[in-house]
Amino acid sequence: MSQQVRQRAQSARVVARALATTSEQDRNQALEAIAAALEANRESILAANAEDLSAAKQTGLPMPLLKRLDLHSKFSDVVEMVDSVAAQPDPLGQTLRATELQANLHLYRDPVDQDSR
Repeated sequence: MSQQVRQRAQSARVVARALATTSEQDRNQALEAIAAALEANRESILAANAEDLSAAKQTGLPMPLLKRLDLHSKFSDVVEMVDSVAAQPDPLGQTLRATELQANLHLYRDPVDQDSR
C-alpha cells in the first residue's frame, strides 16, 4: 500500500472517531448535505467520471472494472444509498455483543470498537 493511501486511511480513522462523538442529528444532517451536494454537482461529477472512463479504456482496463467505474447508470442509486444510511437507526451506543468472561467480568463490543481493529 502506498504511503499516500496509508495516510488517507489513517486520516479517515481519525475523522471517524471524531464523528462518533457528534450527535445523531449532526451526523444525519451531514449525510443529507452529502446527498444534496451530490445532486447539486451531478453534471460535473458525471463529466469527470466520463473522463475517468475514457482514460481507463485507453489503459485497457477490463470491462467488468469499467462497468464498476461507470457512475452514469447508478448515480441516483448512490444518492439513495446516502439517504438510506441517514434513515437507518443510529448504531452508536448500541452493544453488538456481550460476553461474561467470568463472574463480574464482562466484555462488550459496540460499533465504535470496530474502528480500532
